Amino acid sequence: MVDNFIDTIQNYKKSFVSTYITDKGSRDALNKFVDAQTEFTKQSFKTAEYFGKEVQNQFQKMGFKSLV
Repeated sequence: MVDNFIDTIQNYKKSFVSTYITDKGSRDALNKFVDAQTEFTKQSFKTAEYFGKEVQNQFQKMGFKSLV
């Protein structure tokens, strides 16, 4: 679900670049930058989700029923 949201935002950025940046070199560089942002953001969310699940697992092992 988060990936779809991230893709929506990043695709908008690429569309903006394709529409308003006329220089091919600049456009390609900006699109590569957006691609890098996309991968970084997706990995950041995956890491945060993994961390949250591990913290919850540790609390459950200590006897807590749920954090939520």
